[in-house]
Amino acid sequence: MNEIKGESSSVRQNILTRKVENNRASNVRYLYGLEPGLFSLYFAFNLTNAILQNQLLKQTCLQLGYNLTICSNLNTDELTKAVEEEVQPYVANINSSILLLNSISPALFSLLLGSWMDKFGRKKILMMSFTGYTSTLTLIAIFSFISDHVTPLSPWCYFFAEFPMCFLGGWPTLDIAVCCYVTDLSDEKNRSFRLGFITFLNFLSNVSAYSSSSFILEATNATFVFAISFSCAVIAFIYTIIFVDESIQVPQNVKAIEQIKEVFSYARIQEIYFTITKKRTNKERRMMWSLMVIVVLVVFTMHGNGTVNYLFVREKFGWALREWTVFDSTNTVITVIGLLIGLTVLKKYFQISDMSLGVLALISSIIDAIFKAFATKSYQLYLSSVFGLFRLLSTPVFRSIMSNILPHAEIGKIFSVTTSFEALSGLGAGPLYSSIYKKTLTTFPGAFHLITASVFAFNLLLSFFVYRWKKSRDISMLQL
Repeated sequence: MNEIKGESSSVRQNILTRKVENNRASNVRYLYGLEPGLFSLYFAFNLTNAILQNQLLKQTCLQLGYNLTICSNLNTDELTKAVEEEVQPYVANINSSILLLNSISPALFSLLLGSWMDKFGRKKILMMSFTGYTSTLTLIAIFSFISDHVTPLSPWCYFFAEFPMCFLGGWPTLDIAVCCYVTDLSDEKNRSFRLGFITFLNFLSNVSAYSSSSFILEATNATFVFAISFSCAVIAFIYTIIFVDESIQVPQNVKAIEQIKEVFSYARIQEIYFTITKKRTNKERRMMWSLMVIVVLVVFTMHGNGTVNYLFVREKFGWALREWTVFDSTNTVITVIGLLIGLTVLKKYFQISDMSLGVLALISSIIDAIFKAFATKSYQLYLSSVFGLFRLLSTPVFRSIMSNILPHAEIGKIFSVTTSFEALSGLGAGPLYSSIYKKTLTTFPGAFHLITASVFAFNLLLSFFVYRWKKSRDISMLQL
């Protein structure tokens, strides 16, 4: 136990030393070097996601024996609409399987790598994640080319394309590496803004990708779009190698094989267990676990909604890819505006606390989900996005609160546990949302949005308890 404490103190000192050195130098490249590469990778991934559902529908349709003309024009008349209703459950199963694949292995990786990153640094994990994303996007482009220009492939090929990304950590490992990197380079005053800016980049890339994807697809083909994604991922990979520096001091004389062994070290697992279970003063353990639950449940709803959202708007409103991408881009722009208003106007100028912003985000999310569930006209979906203006605030502000109440040396471990649970939440979210959607497809296809509203209502209740505990803690800290 003393070794663990000693190592944590050493890590803390290394981080503080590196911060001081770089603050003195005012090194802009060091402070903001990660963001351009991250944006390029986000754009690549979102551009692929924007049209992948369309490709899955088309290839599933072909596998069921329909001709290319029908499969290329699904949901355009009564005949093709009936065909799509037959195809959609198969696609929902593929989506659920992909979600499960991206939950199990990445959850284990992120759990083991959190403590490892505190000792050996963040950049190695960033590069591992970038490699996985780039490899998966490459396989998707290859499979699309073969299916469209050589011979039709089973849509399950895209499930296997996810393997490199999955077994190199996936989004959970990338997420924890980015959060730790940003936390290393920020303080309590600007941490929520920095974490929020990463969220902003993700959704800005989402807008760029979704707003352009349908136009590029109509002008070219799916393979060309996937090739653009692959190219952007390669650019992100090369940029990060060259321009992103390590954020903490790391041991220089440890062999690669020894570093790999450290990933699976029992001492690392012990250290994580001790960190998340040890008694803390001022109800900090309660707050830590409650905040973890809130963040995990937010991601749970994202997993679930992502599985069936596109299928929902096609079934309920008869939308094609163009209508969906326009709506998704508009929805993203609205929520990004809400994110910027929250982190700049409300927080910076009106001094509204992170906790208050979190509550605002949860209320906004509840209203958004309820409106979507009962929407009968397309404009009502757009209206729901306006009510959901502040929903993007929840993840960065609750993570910021979590990082502010915990010692800096424990951030990697806590984020790793949180991210592991986020990944595992897909094990429940994907099948649950897909099952509800399939059972209510012809009666109430928006029913899954009520699950989302219920989850956010629970989060809202939990946040009130966190508020009380944090207020009590702050009073105790002032009295010391």
